Amino acid sequence: MNILHWFDSRNAVQFAKTVAQEIRSLSPPESRPWEKGPANVKETKKMEKLFSRIYTFSREKKLNVYTKARFLNTLRWEMTDYGYPPDHTSHLIGVIATKL
Repeated sequence: MNILHWFDSRNAVQFAKTVAQEIRSLSPPESRPWEKGPANVKETKKMEKLFSRIYTFSREKKLNVYTKARFLNTLRWEMTDYGYPPDHTSHLIGVIATKL
């Protein structure tokens, strides 16, 4: 395996941007989902499907420690740019990190 391949995180970064857009469409920051308490069943199922896609992506692309970190960091900054508060973002990143 080429050492430069180990640092190639383009797919992970692009996927993180896609995930952030999907999170935004499922639960926009304008709706302030962190204040609503437990999510409804429909939203929860959609988020579980998204978590499943993240898990599948991680296994198919065989993400290493560096690419996982790039994925999570990109996702964190995308969500921050969209206007999600840091505590909500940190919680979601923590949940997603367990899926990787």
